[in-house]
Amino acid sequence: MSGPGRSGSHGVPVTRTAAGGAPAVCFVAPSAYPLGGVASWLDRLVPDLRALGWDARVLLTEGDHHDAAAYERAHPAIAPAHRVRCATGTAEGRARALAAALAALPPGVVVSANVPDAVIAAARLRRSDAASWRAAMSLHGLEPDIYRDVALLAPVLDGVIGSNRLAQALAARVPGLGPGRAHYAPCGTAMQAAPPAAGGTFTVGFAGRFERFQKRVQDLAPVARALASRGVAARWRVAGDGPDRRDVEALAR
Repeated sequence: MSGPGRSGSHGVPVTRTAAGGAPAVCFVAPSAYPLGGVASWLDRLVPDLRALGWDARVLLTEGDHHDAAAYERAHPAIAPAHRVRCATGTAEGRARALAAALAALPPGVVVSANVPDAVIAAARLRRSDAASWRAAMSLHGLEPDIYRDVALLAPVLDGVIGSNRLAQALAARVPGLGPGRAHYAPCGTAMQAAPPAAGGTFTVGFAGRFERFQKRVQDLAPVARALASRGVAARWRVAGDGPDRRDVEALAR
């Protein structure tokens, strides 16, 4: 498989427009896991962008372990989604299939949501048409392999978008990328209208995978103790499952 090359044009504005002048963006995501943080992020982000006038699209991978139809049933707000299937099961096959799918859409910004081969596909299209796709990666984790992908693709990335400040800071330190292309876009959430009354109790909720390395469930107990030491009355609601479930259950005793 050929490398991504160095055909990026980072001085070109990332925001592009589709027919009619609307800014265009295509998120490329795996459909193997329709229930998770990235899927929920797209479920809220895509309709909001459309409401703001964006031509926002989702391209889902499809295959033996990727069920795009099930993904769309779980997240009807992103519909209609485009689907792409790789017949070879190889990185080269994915890059070619993604390039063909993107070539059929109005060019804009392609955002890899855990499908790095989408960046390579965009770079290949840009080699033949400088006005074609710009490429970005969304960062939803802190695992080393994510930043290895950023380093590999840095020559052709127009930007990376971290969902928290730490992800942004780590990306800014990747050789060849730098802070100018590392951006921050937090996940949206509904804010509580008012804090609890003085002396009242508020609820702290944790819903997700019980896993130490990525989700840091081991921090639940220290946070609870820190709140208690400051005289803050909190009621905890924890829901989920995962490889460290027993550790979480032990904390609740």
